[in-house]
Amino acid sequence: MGHQFARAAAAAALAAGGVACGGGGGEAEPPPVLDNARDLVAAADSSDVAASAPAGEVGATVAGELPPPDPSRYEGANRVVNLLIGPDGEPVEIDVWGRRTFENGPILLASGLGFGDASSYVAAPVEYTVVAVGAGAGPDGLALAEIFNAVAGERITSVVATGGDGEASVTHVFEVGSETGFEAPAPGTGLLIVAAPNVEAFGDDLTAEVGSDRFEIGDGSEACRPQRRERAGLEPEILGDPGPVELQVPAGVTTLSIHPWVPTAAPCSLPAVLEIDVEVAPDSVTLVLVARTPSDTIEAFTLPVAPS
Repeated sequence: MGHQFARAAAAAALAAGGVACGGGGGEAEPPPVLDNARDLVAAADSSDVAASAPAGEVGATVAGELPPPDPSRYEGANRVVNLLIGPDGEPVEIDVWGRRTFENGPILLASGLGFGDASSYVAAPVEYTVVAVGAGAGPDGLALAEIFNAVAGERITSVVATGGDGEASVTHVFEVGSETGFEAPAPGTGLLIVAAPNVEAFGDDLTAEVGSDRFEIGDGSEACRPQRRERAGLEPEILGDPGPVELQVPAGVTTLSIHPWVPTAAPCSLPAVLEIDVEVAPDSVTLVLVARTPSDTIEAFTLPVAPS
C-alpha cells in the first residue's frame, strides 16, 4: 500500500441511482486523512529529495544489474497516483520503475500502488525514463504509461488513469519549478486543484446513468463555485475536460458538489452525484481528483500538495 488519498465517505453506487454524499442525514462529511503507510525515498517535504539515496525495497536496483547511480545525481521530486481500471473493470495495481541506462541499473521507485494509492515524493537521476508497469512485472515489464521525470527544482504529481481510449493515460500536475504550474493562493486562503482524470473512459456509462460525463462544481446550494479563471474574464472550465479546475477558497471547511454538465440546463442546477467537505488550511494547496471507481461509484480523492 502507498499513501492513499483521503476519500469522500460513503460514495453511493450510480447504478442504484444514489447521490454520493457523506452521512445518513444528507450532510457531507470530511474525507478521512490516512497516514502514509510506507516510507519511500523521500518524505512529503521534498526539500531533501535530491540528496536522498535509495534504500531498502523501494529505491533499490536489481541484483546482477549494472551499478546504481551515485546518490548525488538524484534530482527533482516525483509523486505517482494510481486511478487505473483495466478493460475488465478491475483495478490495476502498478509499480513505478526508472528504466536502466547504459551505465546504471533500473531503480524501483514505488511498488504495489493500488487504485486510490499515491507514492511519496521520490527522486531519480535526470537521464532515467520513468514508467508505470503492472505490479510484479519487473523493470523490463510492459510500460503502461511513461511518467515525466522531474528535474532539479521541479516537483510533479503524475496521475495514471484510464484514458478515453481505454488505455492508460497520465495527467501531470506541475507543483513547483515549471512555468505550467499553478500560482500560490492569496495569503490566508487555500487553493483546490480539481480534476477528473478517468471519467472520459466511462462516458457512455456515465451519460446513461447521470446524463453527462462532464461535470460542474457547486457549493452545495445549487450555485457554482467561482473559478480562478473567471476572475480574468475567461469562461469556466468543465470538469472532465483536459484542464484542471482551480478554486481559491477561504480557509476552513469547503463544500464541493459535483453536478452533471448539460449545455441546456442552468449551471449547477442538476442533482449532485457527489458532495464532499474539504478541510482547507490557510495558504494550502490540495489536489481533489473526482474519479469513476471499479465499483461503479464516483468518489473524490484528496491529496495535500507539500509546501514549496
